[in-house]
Amino acid sequence: MVREYEVQGDRVRYYSLERSAWEELPKDLIDLEATEKGREEDKLRKEKEFQEAARIAAARPRLPKTQGFEVQPGVILPPLDGVFVYDGRRVTQLIQNAAEVSGDKKRGVLGAVLPLPVLRKRAFVALPEPHAALRILSPTPVIYLRFADFETIHFVLIELISKKKTRRVEVVTVGPLGGKQKESRRPIPSELRKITDGIYRLQPKEPLAPGEYAVAEILKENQLNIDVWDFGIDDFAKAREEQKGALETTLKEAAASSHPH
Repeated sequence: MVREYEVQGDRVRYYSLERSAWEELPKDLIDLEATEKGREEDKLRKEKEFQEAARIAAARPRLPKTQGFEVQPGVILPPLDGVFVYDGRRVTQLIQNAAEVSGDKKRGVLGAVLPLPVLRKRAFVALPEPHAALRILSPTPVIYLRFADFETIHFVLIELISKKKTRRVEVVTVGPLGGKQKESRRPIPSELRKITDGIYRLQPKEPLAPGEYAVAEILKENQLNIDVWDFGIDDFAKAREEQKGALETTLKEAAASSHPH
């Protein structure tokens, strides 16, 4: 068995696979015509094997690249339950965060010094941290809700009020002597539409101003599920102008330092 060979005058030089070395033989002792024919046949055999392997691979059933739903041309919604936001470039899944309920301490103190609890009681529903971790790159996001088990669905987009350490979701007020509960929040005018079974689209009717927002589920009697999907929108135009100004200042300072007076 040889790896390769070459004809040099009246001799044939070849590399022996058995001895891992180059050797020589007189040309008259070798049937070069049969050797070339065998090499061509071996080449054709390998080509046929490659073509057969390619045919078998093409005949195998292939799974689609994704089982997701195409919400925009070339934009696929992942095949997962949840809330997703499309900012014009990408689809990102929103994380559901649990808000916390805290009482109105000022009203609690007032109520303690009065003979009767005649004041309404208030509680604040808020998310920790003044800003959401996820920032959206567009003031006109499109939100997709995918819940296969829901036949009917009621979600709203709300604006959150940023405080020093929290983002207020809503204020819950209870009337005097345990009266009817009222929930006050900031809904954003939006259109909620079912686009196919288990998939809904929630889209604000006007561009959103920079700020903090959340997608919230409305339960019975207009009550809010305090586990919400939060995100924020930054003023990217302002940020770009600030970066541009800082870059121009840096370039001017660099130019001034390279040409001292």
